[in-house]
Amino acid sequence: MRVVPFSDEYDRIWSQIYDAFDFHPSVDAFTIPFRISQPHVVYNLPELVWDLECESLVEEMLQAAGDEEIYALDWRHPAYVYRPGERHDWGSEGEAFFPSYYPDGNYCFFVAKDLSYGILGHPWHKDLYVFGEKLMALFELHRERLGFVHAAHE
Repeated sequence: MRVVPFSDEYDRIWSQIYDAFDFHPSVDAFTIPFRISQPHVVYNLPELVWDLECESLVEEMLQAAGDEEIYALDWRHPAYVYRPGERHDWGSEGEAFFPSYYPDGNYCFFVAKDLSYGILGHPWHKDLYVFGEKLMALFELHRERLGFVHAAHE
């Protein structure tokens, strides 16, 4: 795992996200701040108990979706390049904070470097947008175990 501090590399990664997903952060409750052009599914995460077991299951699904490094992005915080399944401590990596897969008040994205699959988290809708055929199938397989429900909107 590697921390990407605020730098040219950080700006390049976020520019790629802004462009690929037409990302436009907003505090407007009715605005969907990104667009995913490929097939995707949206899960609403009702008030549920989110714990290390849930984090680990999502991590396993990302690892199964592709054995490669991905971006872990928490808007306006240092980014990470990591390989799902690597050993890491949830919550901290030195001075930087490794984001949760559960939307916690920030836009948190976990995406393959080639943007072929990933998870986009909406901070106050408590929605996860999942894309990439294999990752979508894995989320659907474990949906009930995680307490996810299909969102009424996309």
